[in-house]
Amino acid sequence: TFGLVAAFVALLAGVWFAKEPMVRAIAARVPAEWEIALGDTAFKQVTVSHKLITDRAVQRQLDQLAQPLLAVVPQERYPFHLHIVENATLNAFALPGGHVAIHSGLLLTAESPEEVLGVLGHELSHVTKQHGTRALIQNVGLFAVVQAFLGDATGLLAVVANNAPFLLTQKFSRDHEREADEQGLRYLAAAKLNPRGLITFFEKMRREEERMKEQLPGGDALDSLSFLSTHPPTPERVARLEQLIAKSAGAGNYAKVNVDFKAFQQALRAQLSQPEKKPEPKKPKAPDAPKAN
Repeated sequence: TFGLVAAFVALLAGVWFAKEPMVRAIAARVPAEWEIALGDTAFKQVTVSHKLITDRAVQRQLDQLAQPLLAVVPQERYPFHLHIVENATLNAFALPGGHVAIHSGLLLTAESPEEVLGVLGHELSHVTKQHGTRALIQNVGLFAVVQAFLGDATGLLAVVANNAPFLLTQKFSRDHEREADEQGLRYLAAAKLNPRGLITFFEKMRREEERMKEQLPGGDALDSLSFLSTHPPTPERVARLEQLIAKSAGAGNYAKVNVDFKAFQQALRAQLSQPEKKPEPKKPKAPDAPKAN
């Protein structure tokens, strides 16, 4: 009896440790159109609760800033869309299918384009590595994952398609964050962009976290620094990034970012300072003229 129990426990342990590879394999089978539709649905909810900066000149400047990085990111599967959310917190997030949003507070706190590009490389990696979709699949339960892996993924994919709101509240696992760090550095290296921008921005946020902790009690400080609460820049993580950069090919041979970053920030501040336009009240419709008999 003990032997049977031990064998059963060993079987469960084996299935559990194989869960992540199974999830990755199932996510690869999800049609791109499903992920894009999932991300579109989630992003529509963002636009309901948050104001976006839609000025075309500012958007062009952001796209120009991101162009060297986007040029090396595979785009066969997803059309990437960059957005600026009007929010003072230091945050950025990515959704399945290609939506990447950066808070205005992060853009204005950054001291160089390389810092923004470091964060952007990390977020783009969440998309290309399907972390949002994989997190949804993992949360439906081990049995459903095993069932889908063995061939019947219909039910699981239907659950994934109906859970777009979950994407806005999820926090990626440490493994997903490490994977996004590594892939983000590869993208930066391929674009010949200085990857230390990600590290300097992490260090900047850590200093801000310490300052906020002195002013706000408990977890309120992390709530005010949303990017930190979902992307904790621990000393160990920064040290690991330093090691990866030191080992990367072409370290130190970086291209200059041809964008006037200060002008971009100035244009963004100008948009943020504009008063919000209130919709004009609708004029009452004139009554129809009486018809002649």
